[in-house]
Amino acid sequence: MVLEGYDISFHRWEYQRQEDFLEESLEIADIDIEGDLWSPISGYEPSKLKVSFVDGVQRIHQFVYLSSDKDRGEGIFVSMGAGAVILIKEGSSFRSQYAVSEKERLFITNTNIKGSIDVEWAGYKMSFRIVNSPKEPMNNVLNELKKLEYVVVKKVSENFSPDFVIWDGTLKYNLRETSFPVVGAVKKHMKYFIPREMADILKDMEVGHRTPLILLKSFDTERAFDRYTWYVKIDEGGIASTVRFEVPADIDKEKVVDIANTTAWLYPMITSMEFTDKRSPHNVAPLRYIEKTLSRELGNPFLLKRAIEVELSKFKG
Repeated sequence: MVLEGYDISFHRWEYQRQEDFLEESLEIADIDIEGDLWSPISGYEPSKLKVSFVDGVQRIHQFVYLSSDKDRGEGIFVSMGAGAVILIKEGSSFRSQYAVSEKERLFITNTNIKGSIDVEWAGYKMSFRIVNSPKEPMNNVLNELKKLEYVVVKKVSENFSPDFVIWDGTLKYNLRETSFPVVGAVKKHMKYFIPREMADILKDMEVGHRTPLILLKSFDTERAFDRYTWYVKIDEGGIASTVRFEVPADIDKEKVVDIANTTAWLYPMITSMEFTDKRSPHNVAPLRYIEKTLSRELGNPFLLKRAIEVELSKFKG
């Protein structure tokens, strides 16, 4: 057992989700990509469409302190999953398919232990792969989830050849390696990328409208890259009822315009309803389906937490 020789004690406080601050490294470089007439642009219905949505979920089960004669630190037991839905437009209707699913169970720790930790519950054995993190383990949870989501992005792109992939959240540096169009959909606005003197466009837009394209320059060359971005009004709410989309700036501009027009047409039709999802309208139906499916596949978090506690109770702390 890899924990042999360690004393274990439990964290009892609540996990706080780590936010992604990559947006802070981006600045507006050009707002005249589609001409200098800055006004809302209506979405456009394509004659055919195959688009994939990718999202992931994480379940933090237990925090622990680990202490031995030679080593001490902390760790987190976490289950995570990533999935993809394919949405295909057929005439005036849509057909959807749950296409790809990947799951992992991890123990992220800043100690020196290696291998995996097995946990058994009701005759079922679960193996948590150990991931060593030089930082606080909590800060590495989101990175591991994004790695798993990227595996799904690549698989759904290679196996299903969608017109483009919509990946929930801001895009990551590893997209430099890809040749297929991936669109980031940012629901929570950490920073607005519209000049102050033109910000009224967000109030003037009607549902199904978008802003013109904006070129963003990155000053974090290790983790980010230049990109095009635009905002889409997805329901009748105020400025907050917008989603910001982004794509790498090395994609052909005409292709980006087509994608932007399609997102402005598509997103208002697939928003979630307030009575079914407290994160409506931003948590659109395909993403909500992915999250519900993955949550079910990962198992009951309370039973998993209890199984881990029973396993770790073998070690003094």
